[in-house]
Formats: sequence, structure tokens, C-alpha cells
Amino acid sequence: MSGQASIRLSQLVIVYKMTEFWSNIPTNFTNEADVELRLVVPLLRALGYEPDDVASKHPVEFREGRVGRKPEADFVCFNGPLHTRDTSLIVVEAKAPGEALPNGKLQGESYAANLRAPLYCSPTVNRLKSGNSRRRRTANAFSKH
Repeated sequence: MSGQASIRLSQLVIVYKMTEFWSNIPTNFTNEADVELRLVVPLLRALGYEPDDVASKHPVEFREGRVGRKPEADFVCFNGPLHTRDTSLIVVEAKAPGEALPNGKLQGESYAANLRAPLYCSPTVNRLKSGNSRRRRTANAFSKH
């Protein structure tokens, strides 16, 4: 199979998986952990990410001291087995039902900038907010293939 045919086939597989994902999305989430388990994890699978490419509760270190719980991104997708700032692709910061989306957007954007991930998304029950943390286009970053 030629390289272009292989890429097209991979793209068709992703379109199929995404169509299946959006057709079967649950609607009755109870809390943030439920959103992560029943929305985010299946979304990342549908996008073609393998479990080894995704880190959950990934620590985010800021230079400024912070008292209390250390910040962590709900999920970070990486390109390959090395989970570093140089290989980060997407930060996912899930929010509980009813939680304000602007808070998740700001948090996700901050974490993505810190981890040098070009994209972030903040899914809630009713919306999927995504953005470009570097303010420039990055082709195919949502899809591993």
C-alpha cells in the first residue's frame, strides 16, 4: 500500500471512530471523574491515541511557588513513549457538570503553555472547548495517525 493510500485509510478509520464516538456519547454525567472516564477516555481512543501515549493526572510544575495541592493536567497526550515537554501534543482538562467552562479553558490553556502542548481541550457535558495554546495552526495534532 502506498504512503498516501495508508494515510487516507488511517483518516477514514478516524472518521469512522469519531462518528461512532459522537453517536454513542452518554448524557448523564455525575462529576468530573465520570466525565473523564466516560467522555475523555473514549474520545482519546477514537482519535487514535494508545494508552501509552496518554498520561492521566500529569504533574504541571510552575516556577512560582504554590501552596497546597500541586497542579496536574487531567490528561496529556504525547507523541511516542517519551512523556516530556518536547513530545506533548494535547492537554485535556475535564470539568464537572455545571462547572463554568471559562475556568477550564483558562486552566487548560495555562497547563498547555507550561507543558508546551500546542493544543488543549476542556470538555464538559454540553461543550467541547478547544484551542491552540501557541496561537498558530498545528496540523493533525488531535489525531495520532
